[in-house]
Amino acid sequence: MSYSTVRDYVTRRRTELAASTPEPDDQLLPQQPDPTRRLPTDVRSAIHYFTLRLTNGTLNPELLDGIDYRSYLNDPGPELEMAFAIFANVLNIDEHGLVTNADAAHRRAAQWIRARHDPSYRTDPPLQAWETELT
Repeated sequence: MSYSTVRDYVTRRRTELAASTPEPDDQLLPQQPDPTRRLPTDVRSAIHYFTLRLTNGTLNPELLDGIDYRSYLNDPGPELEMAFAIFANVLNIDEHGLVTNADAAHRRAAQWIRARHDPSYRTDPPLQAWETELT
């Protein structure tokens, strides 16, 4: 089975889990999740690394040099949501669950941030609707 994007993987897993998840039992303590029901390790690492770079101000420093975008990220609203949406929508994984384009996903999120804070900057190529889709 091949997954072209993280979105495809998550959508398929949600469908599988919804069909196989029993009714919750409040009496049970949380258990370690089944490894087959988790995002692949490489995807989780890519999300962790993106979060780290985004929040410590080192996300694509060449593109975001001189732009204080971190102050806008303190409010967990649309700025942060869109940065993560673009990153996740652009991120691709192969059939083994390995991330194939983390740098491209970082760059597209950084381009959006730059365009939000620098009116003269234009993303190249322009962001497509699927890149900014919130789901």
